[in-house]
Amino acid sequence: MKRYLKKCLFILIMVIACMLPTSVSAATTKEKALAAYKTFLSQKTIHWRDVSGQDTYSYLKARTLSKMKFTIAYVDNNTVPELVLYQDTSYPGIHTTGQMMLYTYQNSKVTYVATLRDLGVTSGTFRYIKKKGVFIDNDYSSGIDTINYRRLISGKAVVWLARARNYANKNANFKVGTCAYFVKGTTRITYKCYLNQREKIAGSASVVKASFHANTAANRNTYLK
Repeated sequence: MKRYLKKCLFILIMVIACMLPTSVSAATTKEKALAAYKTFLSQKTIHWRDVSGQDTYSYLKARTLSKMKFTIAYVDNNTVPELVLYQDTSYPGIHTTGQMMLYTYQNSKVTYVATLRDLGVTSGTFRYIKKKGVFIDNDYSSGIDTINYRRLISGKAVVWLARARNYANKNANFKVGTCAYFVKGTTRITYKCYLNQREKIAGSASVVKASFHANTAANRNTYLK
């Protein structure tokens, strides 16, 4: 009888041991990511990339991190958040450089994803659809206001859906006072198709507006946990 009970206990312990790695691994990855974000944000300066992903301009080379703000967002469908930086709009060339940089934790390091403009309706927050892999940026240029729905796919940002409203550009290929809709960057679609595509990528999920925090040691300890 004792031998039987010992055998049952051994089997139970083995079953529990087999169940542990998944949850522990996920938690550990999140903890490692947050620790890496803290270290990253503690640097004095970083190279800011422009909206094309390049850092070739001389004035991008040494942006002071303590002057920036940050937030985290659970963009893709896992337990590890992404990091978003927000720079002061007084920096030169803001239309080229954008206001936000999105990072993810990939291959055990903080990895750049994209630089985003933050103008018009999205100003001051990072907008995304939680765990759908979808985030939103907004640009106003040459009289046209554009809202981009981007997808985070394998650590890269892809413009999936866009709505452009022409306020004042008489040289655009759609009239002032009207809107144009695009899928996968450049393919023009109808408004109905735009709504269908938006439903596919977002469903009924609400847009989350993540506020930014000053990059101080106290805030890093408060929000990166």
